[in-house]
Amino acid sequence: MAETKSLQEISKATLSTTSQCFEAIEKVASGKLNSVVAIVRPPGHHVEQNEAMGFCLFNNVAAATSFLLNEKVELGVKKILIVDWDVHYGNSTQKMFWKDSRVLFFSIHRHEFGSFYPANHDGTYSMIGEGPGFAYNINVVMQTTLQFIISHYSFEICLIFTLMNYAQGRIVLVLEGGYNLDSIAKSMVACVKVIKDTFSAKWTYNVFRSRGNVG
Repeated sequence: MAETKSLQEISKATLSTTSQCFEAIEKVASGKLNSVVAIVRPPGHHVEQNEAMGFCLFNNVAAATSFLLNEKVELGVKKILIVDWDVHYGNSTQKMFWKDSRVLFFSIHRHEFGSFYPANHDGTYSMIGEGPGFAYNINVVMQTTLQFIISHYSFEICLIFTLMNYAQGRIVLVLEGGYNLDSIAKSMVACVKVIKDTFSAKWTYNVFRSRGNVG
């Protein structure tokens, strides 16, 4: 009985989490909100079509994306970028949009030549989509065997502001998991600040560019 109750509670929480993502993405797409930060549990990017995986039951972000594209066509959203920034690659999200050119799936994750969870070769850089979705799946693979990293800082600035310009500031940021609470808190504060300061950030970038400080 206790186990049944536990499963019922988990299912209720999962449905609530997914519905919150639906609501967030619809309100941003409709213009009611400029952007949304959603803090939800349980996570979703590992769950397979026929089995739960990695503490995931429903793929919240992928389901909300599909809902927006297929059920809310009147909102006029035809292209969506999903950025999966997690130590593990989002196998479920990749499979869901594998043949869909409407969604560009970008995942940066640790891979270890297929030995790191979820321990298969689907998360490698050569997996780039199929059919209409060809070249719409991007895996940036990190290995612990790396010996040197160079960060091209000005490029990162350009990338962040370019994405904001394309999305017109319409961003839904979904925090689904994580293990180090201190790191999560600091990272979320930084992300929220970037979203909040979008317009001042664009102004700063334009000043840098006019001065020749951004290559």
